Amino acid sequence: MEFAEAAMRDTELSLENYNLADQRAQMDIDNAGKEVKELQDEVGKLTSAKEEKDKEVKACQESMTGLNNEVAVLEKEKSDTDGHFAGEKTKWSEEISRFKQQLQENSPICAHAKISPKDLEKDPTLKDLCPQVQNRTTAVLTH
Repeated sequence: MEFAEAAMRDTELSLENYNLADQRAQMDIDNAGKEVKELQDEVGKLTSAKEEKDKEVKACQESMTGLNNEVAVLEKEKSDTDGHFAGEKTKWSEEISRFKQQLQENSPICAHAKISPKDLEKDPTLKDLCPQVQNRTTAVLTH
């Protein structure tokens, strides 16, 4: 009997150990299930946050495309304006040079101008317009 009692005790211990292991396994399964559910909820939240951020990124990229197009238009306009300005500047510089050259040359009208020394005193700019008149009036004064 002792043998049968020992076998029975071993069986009961084995059964208890099995039940404890079963309970632990069930608790682990339950805990893992809870963790899976929590992680799925977290993934759901993160997925919706990602979708929202994706929309923001797309809107930002579209905005950047529009702004880049505007910048390109403005840069072309500036380039065109700079080119036009350079052309006009060249024309006006040539015109100014031509006028300066004309001022330095003796005008045929100055040969017919009758400017007295008093006229030169009243308007000194006359000698700039007709330098030879100044020379003639000086020569007239010396005679």
